Amino acid sequence: MQCPNCGSDHTQRLEVAYQIGTQVIETNSKSYSRGAIEWASVAAARKTTGTSMSTLAMKASPPPKKRYKNLLIGFGIGFFVLPILAQALLPEYLSWIGFFIALVWVIGFGYLATQTFHFNWKVWPELYRQWMQTWHCNKCGTIYLDDVR
Repeated sequence: MQCPNCGSDHTQRLEVAYQIGTQVIETNSKSYSRGAIEWASVAAARKTTGTSMSTLAMKASPPPKKRYKNLLIGFGIGFFVLPILAQALLPEYLSWIGFFIALVWVIGFGYLATQTFHFNWKVWPELYRQWMQTWHCNKCGTIYLDDVR
């Protein structure tokens, strides 16, 4: 594959650049501490995990899917917490306002959830397909889409 900008054939797909520049890190550590009294010894173990990425890998990362976690939290707040707060804080004759606010909250988060679902199932697969066909020139740094395939 030749770069359309500089004509170099020193190119690679973004997927390859991402995989080469990404390392998963896992470490295990143990520590011991002995107190003044022998039975007061303390032992601790810790496992650390993480990811290390090169600048090119960050630049070449795949398109992310949208996450549902915050939507579920917001939906739960609207469905469970807001009605309880409305009932506790508002006078009885105004409690319907709190339930209306909770209903609007839940409908709003429901709408955001459907938009997220639509993105993840309809839009994201096409973005990922395009990412799989995108190349990086290691000479000039150009990122370009290979439309031939």
